[in-house]
Amino acid sequence: MSADPIVVYGPLRGGTTMIRLMLDGHPDLTVPGETDFLFDHLHRDGDGWRYEVDDLKSSRIFQDSGLAVPHGPNGQAALLDLVGQIAESGGGRPVLMLHRHLSEAATLLPGVRIIRLLRDPRDVARSAIGMGWAGNVYYGLDTWLETEKNWRDFIAASPDTPVHVLRYEDLVRNPEAELRRICAFLGIGFTEDLLAYPARTTYAAPDPKLASQWKRKLSDREVRLIESRLDPFWQDSGYEPSGLPVHRPDVSELMMLRMQNRAAVWKHMVGRYGPMLPVIRGLGRRLRLSGLKQAADKRIADIDRSYLK
Repeated sequence: MSADPIVVYGPLRGGTTMIRLMLDGHPDLTVPGETDFLFDHLHRDGDGWRYEVDDLKSSRIFQDSGLAVPHGPNGQAALLDLVGQIAESGGGRPVLMLHRHLSEAATLLPGVRIIRLLRDPRDVARSAIGMGWAGNVYYGLDTWLETEKNWRDFIAASPDTPVHVLRYEDLVRNPEAELRRICAFLGIGFTEDLLAYPARTTYAAPDPKLASQWKRKLSDREVRLIESRLDPFWQDSGYEPSGLPVHRPDVSELMMLRMQNRAAVWKHMVGRYGPMLPVIRGLGRRLRLSGLKQAADKRIADIDRSYLK
């Protein structure tokens, strides 16, 4: 690679799409989209790393990326080749959008600089329901918790990695000021093109009303349920408790929340894919019938493409 890569790291539904579209307007940057797939199928192998190439090739996002399948047994070399392809495709410094695998990225990508994107966990939990990933806010918090746990593991092991902290709420309220700070961190000049993405995409401009929606859209009970899972995470999260009494669900309520969550997620899957595709994919995975799983994966990927904005 000709330039050190950049990682934007934040939770799903945390604003990564917005900052990706902004950064992609800079002529010195190449921002291809979500890139967790680069690490999802990369695993330790003794003292090195290796790709599960068949799994990588079955990834819809990899298929749509236009990247060539890496060859050779050295997983780190293959990763660097893929990131190099991203840089060459746009002629700019590669920007990877990650929701997980931060420690792996810092280990395998020399010189990486990290933008840590924060968003209020109460808004992330609420937003996950609309995506069909959860049936209630208690479980809607799962992806935020996973990202935050991974962050804390990373920063404990790599405290000297260059990091810039960006809050989603600050970005939607004062986008130019926040983008200027990012440009200074990356050592590149600010350009108005960073804010011009509504003219070239279907996405709207930043709206301050998107910040702290939980204060208007969540009930007190929902806020208390979310905050019951956040006790260990308030410190260094960038956010404060609401001040409401924490509600810790008992065993029976936890069971009801779990059942509600599973039912809602299944309903969403059946509504999108029909009743059989998820079952076929699950059988293929459990019985190790790769052909069956790959056929289901392909059909699911085609359906997912039809929902892309």
